[in-house]
Amino acid sequence: MSESHENFEEVYYTILDCTRDMLEDYDPMSVAAAMMSQALSIYRTALSDEDYEKIISAIVEKKDLVKSFAPRNTH
Repeated sequence: MSESHENFEEVYYTILDCTRDMLEDYDPMSVAAAMMSQALSIYRTALSDEDYEKIISAIVEKKDLVKSFAPRNTH
């Protein structure tokens, strides 16, 4: 596995855990709105205007592929 893939997985699962924790204490719409705002700000900062437009278009095109959040197992 490449280092960038390992880094992605570490970031992904760290944010996933944080998101699940936040969803236990806060309104899901507030959590989602804050995360979306932060993600778009990161894209806007890191990408050129052209690449930002491309990624926003790709997000919209793939909207039907998004899966529902799985509930946390509590055993």
